[in-house]
Amino acid sequence: MKEVDCMKLFAGDMKELTRSKQVHKDLPALPTEKDITRLAKNCRNFVRVYGFIMNFLTEEERNFPIAYSILVFKDAHQVTQLLQAIYRPQNVYCIHVDQKADQSYRDTMAAIADCFHNVFLASRSVDVEWGRFTVLEPELICMRDLWPFKKWKYFINLTGQEFPLRTNFELVRILTAYNGANDVDTVETKLDDRLSSAGPPPHGIVPTMGSVHIAVNRDFVDYVLHSPVAQDLLEWTQFVAIPDETFFSSLNHNPQLGIRGSYKGDLPLLDTRPEMFANKFYQDYSRVALECLHQRLYNHTKDEFLGMMEFDTSYYSNLAFVNNTVTAEEATQILDTESTFISALNSLTAMLGMF
Repeated sequence: MKEVDCMKLFAGDMKELTRSKQVHKDLPALPTEKDITRLAKNCRNFVRVYGFIMNFLTEEERNFPIAYSILVFKDAHQVTQLLQAIYRPQNVYCIHVDQKADQSYRDTMAAIADCFHNVFLASRSVDVEWGRFTVLEPELICMRDLWPFKKWKYFINLTGQEFPLRTNFELVRILTAYNGANDVDTVETKLDDRLSSAGPPPHGIVPTMGSVHIAVNRDFVDYVLHSPVAQDLLEWTQFVAIPDETFFSSLNHNPQLGIRGSYKGDLPLLDTRPEMFANKFYQDYSRVALECLHQRLYNHTKDEFLGMMEFDTSYYSNLAFVNNTVTAEEATQILDTESTFISALNSLTAMLGMF
């Protein structure tokens, strides 16, 4: 961004910050939904204008595809910038358009998706309301839509108001350093008021509270979609306040469930780590910040590709949730024990039925 010195802004220069506020007022109007839809009719031109990277860049990235869900409802240009920033041809992207969004916005998102083989709109749209089950529902829809794509290794969920702080290469390095661990926040808090109307959780699950934003391995998504225990917990969370902050966190912090990568340490999880994404950007007043982040991400991507920049993952590989995780072997053992118990219980029930 030529109008401001982004490096000074990142360094906290107050004079440049003050100047950037005036620059923001003088910036030209952003592309409208109609502009973007018109541009996307020529996909090659759309890709060129927005600067999409249509190459996997490194073998390491090629061999570590990531699945994304993106919940959107406004600001088509900002969503396009987000998609451009995280796009690689080996990844796969599910875009959920809020049911409240008007048809022109949905048409714009559909036009964008049509330009890529690995971007699609969610199979179903819901009317998302904060604090309700509908905040969680789009994530589950996208998980199910993404599941048939067999190669992705981790799932990350975003909203249209977020932007990456890491390049795709760095994300791959971080997720590789996780070694199968699931990145699901939790905090120690009193849940009595939130759970009072729901009754006790099923299957002896100890409920926890965390963020709906997650980075989880494929086995976690498999469990969410196909485990009867997860389905029972999902049914239960529909009666708690803010279910989206309870469901994923509770699954990941009950290691007795046998989910690979879940956390088996003591609560609370208090690691403070360099985040992979920042959220709550709004193009109406965060435009300079977004442009500077975009420039930073581009420069880092270029320098990494040219071998001019290294990325140290030792911090991430030493996080508590990475070193206190349910391994694949432990998960198999837990699930086999549970299966044996259920089989024995069914046999006993059948025998008793004979008398």
